[in-house]
Amino acid sequence: MAQMNALKLMSCLVCMLPIIGCQTHGDMSPEEVEMRTNRRAFAAEQKAREQAERAEREEKRRIESWLHGTLTCLADGSRLPVRMEKVWAFRGSGKGGMTASHPKTGEVFKGQYTAITQGGGSGMGTVTGMAGQPIGTMRVQSPSRNAAAVVTLSGDKGTFIQLQMQIVAGATPHGIGNGSDNFGNQYTLEF
Repeated sequence: MAQMNALKLMSCLVCMLPIIGCQTHGDMSPEEVEMRTNRRAFAAEQKAREQAERAEREEKRRIESWLHGTLTCLADGSRLPVRMEKVWAFRGSGKGGMTASHPKTGEVFKGQYTAITQGGGSGMGTVTGMAGQPIGTMRVQSPSRNAAAVVTLSGDKGTFIQLQMQIVAGATPHGIGNGSDNFGNQYTLEF
């Protein structure tokens, strides 16, 4: 009985209300309260685990959607593997991550590109009925499939590479680019 009185002075471990104010759990034994608390803790742990697994799957999917290409150093012929984040240009521009690694020096590059769409167009047309009579006008707009981009890559050994790219959009975008590093070496990019 003393144990039950001590429990009534505490807050309900299930709903966190004072035991006296808790209508649902006030008459539960300490064992029942502990069992229900353990179930809630298990459910919270399981939910956290599921959220972590979902985040891991999304990150893996994001990384798998990256494009692969080659950055060639014209000074020594080194071919640096490149990965570019595939992004959709929203309202005419987009930003994405980019990584590369130099096979000879071991330098790892990370950076970002910014692309701005170019071209596209719009026009007006006449809508005709079944008998060929004009019944209205219509504006038609075609989105651009081309973008110009600038890339800045920072290496972990002090090299900075800046590139200009031309991108052709699509399910698998592709393009070319060129630029130089802070030591005057020239590079070409293909993806």
